[in-house]
Amino acid sequence: MKKYLNAQKWLVVIEYGYNSSQTYKSLKHPKIALDFLTRQLNDHFYSIKAYFVFFFFLLAGVSFSQSKKEQIEQLNYRVDSLNQVVSLKNNNISVQNTQIDSLNQIVVTESKINSENTNRIAQLLDTIVLLKSKLSSLNLDLSNSNSQLQNVKTDISEKEKQINSLKLSSQHKIDSLTNLSLNFQKENQVKIKEIDLLKVQIKAKADSLDMLRLEIEKFKLVKTATPKTTINPVKQSTNYKAIKIGEQNWMQENLNESKFRNGEIIDQATTKEEWEKAGQEGKPAWCYYDNDAKNGVKYGKLYNWYAVNDPRGLAPEGWHIPTDNEWIQIKDFLGGVDASGTKLKSSSGWHGQGNGTNSSKFSALPGGTRDGGNFMYLDNGAYFWSSTEAGRSYSYFRYLFFDIRAMYGGMYVAKESGLSVRCIKD
Repeated sequence: MKKYLNAQKWLVVIEYGYNSSQTYKSLKHPKIALDFLTRQLNDHFYSIKAYFVFFFFLLAGVSFSQSKKEQIEQLNYRVDSLNQVVSLKNNNISVQNTQIDSLNQIVVTESKINSENTNRIAQLLDTIVLLKSKLSSLNLDLSNSNSQLQNVKTDISEKEKQINSLKLSSQHKIDSLTNLSLNFQKENQVKIKEIDLLKVQIKAKADSLDMLRLEIEKFKLVKTATPKTTINPVKQSTNYKAIKIGEQNWMQENLNESKFRNGEIIDQATTKEEWEKAGQEGKPAWCYYDNDAKNGVKYGKLYNWYAVNDPRGLAPEGWHIPTDNEWIQIKDFLGGVDASGTKLKSSSGWHGQGNGTNSSKFSALPGGTRDGGNFMYLDNGAYFWSSTEAGRSYSYFRYLFFDIRAMYGGMYVAKESGLSVRCIKD
């Protein structure tokens, strides 16, 4: 009976696997086995054949004709088969466990990645929130800046209005100061005229004293000379035309004398060195422009101030060198500084478009000047001496230039300079 139950056990093992054998360890007799098989048939219809065979062997019991040895061999064979099946199952389980471990590792890795991504997403979200906050702050700042800019523009507009108002006020003040300056200049001119008149009176008295001294010297020479000695001075030319301008009678051409009124010769400087030496020693001298006598025919001679102011008299008899005040009179009569120049210039001979109208008949020609031994401004400018000194080393003069309409004065030049001379009737 024990063998019979063992056979039943292993039959079930063969059919359902090793784990099912544990179910039959408690089987002791055929009725229990039959009840079990019946329940199994209800649950597992697909295995009815195996249970039928099992039931057949159970009823047959002792009808098995195999010998004990054969049964043992069959059981051993079945045990081996079962071992192989168990081994395969174990291998499959091991493989599946390995796969499960791999999957677990992948899951863990993916979980970590997901966790990291989740953290990054959270960080990005925080960053986005922060950026939105900054953007909101920047928009607020921009709005404030625009408001401030508008305020600045408004301030600038107000400032511009104030500046324009100040400019207008400043212009009014400048105009007022200009008028005051003009009035002051007019007052000064009146005073200057008075001073010039006093200077002229003093100069006239000094000239009278110098003439008296010369007469005394001549008288002494006549007294001490031998009976055979005679003085035959060469007189100046008197062939100068006069033109009346206002209450004055002016010489119509530049002076071209080489001797003083008393007949004494004025030294001619034919070189730069001679001209500079005469100026340094304070001696009278004259020259032609560029030392060319042809220029003297048209423009007359150039004199230094020491010749102009020499007591022997540079101007011919009945004429004198005009004072600066007398130049002012002709300027005022012809319409002032800006208008007088054009009226005094000749209608031809000036550089470019520099000719004048010569409505005054003064016929001023651009005879140039000599400064420090150098010749300058021929055909461009006319420069005239006055007899009015401006200190120890300078004297007042007047000039006309080709590209200006005015006659300028009130300025002074070094006494060693070379300028033209226009005389005025006594």
